Amino acid sequence: LGKGDPGEMISARDANDLLRRCSLVVGLHPDQAVGDIVAFADRLGLPWCVVPCCVYSKLFRKRRLKDGSDVRTHEQLVQWLCDMYPNAKVDT
Repeated sequence: LGKGDPGEMISARDANDLLRRCSLVVGLHPDQAVGDIVAFADRLGLPWCVVPCCVYSKLFRKRRLKDGSDVRTHEQLVQWLCDMYPNAKVDT
């Protein structure tokens, strides 16, 4: 990028190129994007780190833990990510 206003919109092609050149995908307080961030990184085989915050259980009603319970708390969201991505590690 490196040109123009740092908040300037870039084309979809440039965004795609930039994202595919990443070596790590990070989401800090990603809200609704947490699942998509991890799925994107996983699909490209990239390491990822997220610091999830809000669960949005009403928006993501299909998120379920292995035992079938709804994902409603922060702890359950972290567990859901670990269930979906078994190689995930949790650190505090």
